[in-house]
Amino acid sequence: MLLIYFIFFLLLQALDLWSTYRIISRGGTELNPVLRTIMNKLGLVCGLSVVKVVISAVLGGLCLLLPNAMLYFMAVACLVYIVVAGHNINELVKQKK
Repeated sequence: MLLIYFIFFLLLQALDLWSTYRIISRGGTELNPVLRTIMNKLGLVCGLSVVKVVISAVLGGLCLLLPNAMLYFMAVACLVYIVVAGHNINELVKQKK
């Protein structure tokens, strides 16, 4: 089950990256101040990519080291990113109007 959560998390990360890129490239703003600072220093695509890869790598490593503890954490992380991705999709729909 942990592997399924992790794969779903990776898919949500990809959706978040794509949707965030689309929103910002259309004039939107990143709401996360930490990510916004990183993107200002590294650029939009590089900043987003670096953050997503680092988060995914750290969580992947923790899943390998602490599988029992990470099971519920990954479920919650997936729920959080479902909300984030849903918000982003909603923003994209608003931008098209």
